[in-house]
Amino acid sequence: MAKAGYNKLLQKLQERTAEAVELRRELVARDAEIATLQAVAHTPEVAGEGRASRARWAELEKDAVIGLSGVVISILISVVLQMFGVDDPVIGHLSLTAIALWLILLFVHFSVRYLQGWPHRLAAMVIPSVLVTIAFVQIDHWFMRKRQERGHMPSARDFIAAFKSEFPWLAQPPPPSVLTALSDSQFNEIRQIDALIGRKDEMELRNTFDFPNMLKFNLLLIRRSADTDSVSPSESKEMDAYWAGGQGIVDSRYLRISRHGDGPIEATMVPGKIGIINTSVRYIDAEKQLRELCDSPDLPVDIVAALKDFNKTVASDTSTLLTSLNESYSAAPKSVLEDSDTSSPWFGYASDHYWQQFVPLGPKADKVRLAIRRYLKVQ
Repeated sequence: MAKAGYNKLLQKLQERTAEAVELRRELVARDAEIATLQAVAHTPEVAGEGRASRARWAELEKDAVIGLSGVVISILISVVLQMFGVDDPVIGHLSLTAIALWLILLFVHFSVRYLQGWPHRLAAMVIPSVLVTIAFVQIDHWFMRKRQERGHMPSARDFIAAFKSEFPWLAQPPPPSVLTALSDSQFNEIRQIDALIGRKDEMELRNTFDFPNMLKFNLLLIRRSADTDSVSPSESKEMDAYWAGGQGIVDSRYLRISRHGDGPIEATMVPGKIGIINTSVRYIDAEKQLRELCDSPDLPVDIVAALKDFNKTVASDTSTLLTSLNESYSAAPKSVLEDSDTSSPWFGYASDHYWQQFVPLGPKADKVRLAIRRYLKVQ
């Protein structure tokens, strides 16, 4: 039994040894093939052919540059002569002839030097030369005809216009992008929006419409109205200068309006109420600019809708100023009269009450910016 197992194991070992010997023979044969290929690649004949091919391509590139340079120089000379007012048919003939000859010589040179067999060479010389000659004769006749019609040599602009009329499908411009399609008025108004509310945070937007200062000086104005001595001369002078050119806002809820016969209209404040607040010049100017943008016939509908929503919020916050001051005054007059007194328990009460009811301007401005980006297709 043990001997049978030993014989079987020996047989497998002999098979593996034979496979290893065969694999080694194949590797030796492949190494020999690789060595032969490397030797052939480094022979002078093969290396010489590679260098000759590279040299031929270098000569071809050099010849192409020289030939095309001659054509470009001929064209530039013709343009310069025309720019300096040289209106001579002989010059026109010579310019076109020089350009045509350069192209023909270029075809002849390349066909003789780089093509094998005279049939191929003749075809490469004759066909392009005939086509170039026909084309330039037609161009020359066109120039002469235009000179007879206009009394002077046609300009490059005339030639371009004629080319566009003959081949309109080649001269069609690409469709304009959204930015190039914008009218000047639209672009200017979008820039105005950006300057007014764009790239500003909440506090900058509040300062643009002067809400913090209007709250401060309206509280000071109410205090002076209640007690003149409670405001120093310097504060009174500063306040008068601030309100110069401003406007008042009234609310019929806090005023009694009456008129006797044909006399003037009289407005009397309801006792215990604040019937009027002032707005500053800065607020008036910013609100006017915003209102004009809302009424623009050039801006897209979505941008105008976002601007109107922003404007509605500004008007609401302005009306809230009068409402909140009345609410504070009704709760406790000292909350308004002593709002700026740091030693009073009512310090900051009326101001905090207003800012708690104030509708933030930032989210509304974000909607305006989003409408502009969508219109401009900015990701």
